[in-house]
Amino acid sequence: MGIGFAVATELAARGTFVVIADTQDATAAAMRLCEQGYRSIGVKVDVSSVEDTNAMAAAAVAEFGGIDILVNNAGIYSTLLPRPFEEIDPTEWRSPGPGMRD
Repeated sequence: MGIGFAVATELAARGTFVVIADTQDATAAAMRLCEQGYRSIGVKVDVSSVEDTNAMAAAAVAEFGGIDILVNNAGIYSTLLPRPFEEIDPTEWRSPGPGMRD
């Protein structure tokens, strides 16, 4: 696992419950955290899909009661124009799309 799993492990070690959201290996990564004694679930998510991200958020709320921290480690944010996440239209998460830099 890479940077995302390292961040998830550190957050879990600090007492957070972790939702691993990925297009592949999300459940396996979550199980690795659980084996270390942390609370975690894995959800298959394509961040360019509004339906997938809504389902991930619903899973987080159902399992842990809400979302307090969001770590975007999808590797695509660097191609978007910088601004608060809530101001980014979901279509911009798709590549290529509006708001992309040259």
